[in-house]
Amino acid sequence: MKILLSSLFLLLFFKGNSQQNYSSIILGNQYSIEQIIKAVNNANWCGYIHEFENYKIVFDDGAEVLLKSQKQALNDGINLKGNCIQSVKVASKHVYSIAKNGIIVIRAERDLKKANSFKQ
Repeated sequence: MKILLSSLFLLLFFKGNSQQNYSSIILGNQYSIEQIIKAVNNANWCGYIHEFENYKIVFDDGAEVLLKSQKQALNDGINLKGNCIQSVKVASKHVYSIAKNGIIVIRAERDLKKANSFKQ
């Protein structure tokens, strides 16, 4: 209960002090709310924003972040470039993590069978 109240307080604090790129955060077991908020707000989400729906990001510790849709961002006074907006919702199968320097790292799976095969 204390964690939930602390998280809500911090969310309200950060909401009043900066433009946020997310609509909700569910904490996992590794990253603090401060780490997630700072990393998400400092990242470039061009190409991840959908017109009407939230884009879901899942971190390696189980944390989940819903990025704001274009409509939500506009309602909050955040102006997004038109070429950064998705018109078709695409789900991410990547796993995200936060590096020690606070930058979000996208971990994409690689098919080693395809990467190591050569066409003749």
